[in-house]
Amino acid sequence: FKVGDRDVLFIEHNGSQFIPLVGIQHGRFRVQKDDTLLTGENQPLADVSQLGKDEMTMARSRPALSLRDFKATLRTRVREQKANTP
Repeated sequence: FKVGDRDVLFIEHNGSQFIPLVGIQHGRFRVQKDDTLLTGENQPLADVSQLGKDEMTMARSRPALSLRDFKATLRTRVREQKANTP
């Protein structure tokens, strides 16, 4: 991390783990100056469904998500999961 970085971080067990980022670098998404996102491997995040897959291949197929679209997608997924939880 550097001063001036803009990131979306997914944290778990903060205070009890040495590195609380989910999946170490997988829990960090870098926000670029144009508000598009890069994965922890510095690849454009085109779709949240690409996470955990071959990101090099997936990134070439579509442009990176904007921060706004990323947040909206996550909110939708959380609502769907809550609706499907008994």
